[in-house]
Amino acid sequence: MTVEEKQVYKDEIEAAKRRELEGWDQNKVCSLIKISKVPDDVRIISCRWVLNWKINELGERVIKARLVVKGNEEERKNLKTFSPTIKRDTVRVALQIASDNGLHPTKLDVKQAFLRSDEIGREVFVTPPKECGIDKTLVWKLNKSVYGLSDACVEWWKTIKRIIETCGYNSSLHDPALSYRKTQDQAGIQRTNSIILLHVDDFLVLSDDNHVRQLLQTLEDNQIETTMVKPIAGEPMLQQELGEDKNGHVVDKCNKLIRKALLGREMKIKIGPVEDYRIIGFADAAVDKRGTAQLGSIIVFESMDGSKANVLTWKSKKDVKSVVSSMAGEAHALWDVIDTLAYLIQMLREIGHINNLKSVIAMTDCMNLYKCLQNERRDPIEKSLAIYLGAIRSQMTSNSIEIQKVSSAKQLADVLTKEMDSKVLEATIRENKLRFDYTDDDVRAGAGVPDQLDD
Repeated sequence: MTVEEKQVYKDEIEAAKRRELEGWDQNKVCSLIKISKVPDDVRIISCRWVLNWKINELGERVIKARLVVKGNEEERKNLKTFSPTIKRDTVRVALQIASDNGLHPTKLDVKQAFLRSDEIGREVFVTPPKECGIDKTLVWKLNKSVYGLSDACVEWWKTIKRIIETCGYNSSLHDPALSYRKTQDQAGIQRTNSIILLHVDDFLVLSDDNHVRQLLQTLEDNQIETTMVKPIAGEPMLQQELGEDKNGHVVDKCNKLIRKALLGREMKIKIGPVEDYRIIGFADAAVDKRGTAQLGSIIVFESMDGSKANVLTWKSKKDVKSVVSSMAGEAHALWDVIDTLAYLIQMLREIGHINNLKSVIAMTDCMNLYKCLQNERRDPIEKSLAIYLGAIRSQMTSNSIEIQKVSSAKQLADVLTKEMDSKVLEATIRENKLRFDYTDDDVRAGAGVPDQLDD
C-alpha cells in the first residue's frame, strides 16, 4: 500500500490488524514467556506488518493485514524448506480427466493457512508488535509455524497432507501436490472420483458434490477454515511457459493469444469430455544464424473420430543450448514435447484414465529428423544431437509414442517459433477441433503398439 493509502484508510488498517491478531489467538499460535527464560544461544527475531488489497469472496476490495516474522534473522541450519506445488502439466491433465469423468471444479482458499499448521518442532522466539501492548519483558514462543519462517510452507504441507490422507486420498508418485481417490464401479473397474490439486494454501478440487462436502467437513474438524471461490473458466490453463525470443515478437503474439482467452474475447479455452482419444504433440523450432533456437510446442487431446480436440498446453521458450543446425533445434523441440507426453502418459496411468487412450503421436515438420528416427539415413556426427535422438527413440519404445512427419502448412506450433498468422491455432482453441486431417497424407515412423497403453 502507498503512504497516502495508509493515511486515508487508517481505521480499516487497524481493523485488519485486529483480525489478524485474533487469528493468532484463536489458533493458539504462540505463548507468552519471560525474556529471561529464552536460551542464551537462541536469537529473538522481530516481525513486521505486510499490508495489501485483496478481493474477498463477495468480490469486494478489502484491506488485508499479515503479521510476518523476519525469518532472515533466524539461524537456519539444517531446516527443511521444500514443499511441493502443483505442476502446470498436472493441472491440465487433471482437468481433462475431470471433464471425462463428469467431475466438477471447486476452488477453495484457506484462511490464515500457516497459522493452522501442526505444532512446530523447534523453538522460535519473536518480539510481539507494538499493537499488542505487551510488556517488553515478555516475548512470544511460537507453537506453530507462521508466515516469514523458512520452513512455514513445508510445515503447512505436512499438515494438509496428513488431513487429506485421512479422507482416503493417495498422493501422486509423479506430482505429490496432486491427491486422488478411487472407487470401484459396478463393472469392477477402479475409477477416480475425486482429485485435489494443491498450490500452497489454494485448493482446486475436482469431484462430485458429495466428496466436496466430505472434504469440507474433514477440514472443518481439523480447524481448517476455508472459503469457496468460483473458479475462472480455463484459469489454470492460462499459466503457460513463455520464454523470450530475440526480438520479443513471438512471445508478444503468444501473450496476446492468452489475453484473448483470459478476457473471453472471441475465444475461450474449453476442455470437453473425449471418450476414445489420442494425444498429439506438435514440436517446432526456429534457429537463427547465431545458433539460438526458439522452441515451440502444443499438446492436444483429440477424440479418435476427430470430432473434438482440446488444446491442453502450449509453450514457447528460447533453448538454453546453442545448436549447430536447424535439425538440432528441431530435435530439441521434439524431445521437449516427447518428455511432456511421457509425463502425461504416466499420470494418466497412475490416476487410472489410460484405458481410453488409443495412441500418442509427436509431430515434426523436419524431414531429416524424421528419417533419422526411422533409420532411413545416417545419424549426424554431432554427438550432442545423437544423445537427443537416442533419448527420443527410448521414449518411443517405452511409452509407445509415434513420430509423424507433418507438412509445414499443418504444423500447429509454427506460430510459437516465428512471426506468422495465428488464426489456425485460434480457430483450434475456439472450435475445439483440429482444422486439418493428420492421418491421410502424412507419414509416420516408429509406430508403437497401441495395446501397450492399456492396463
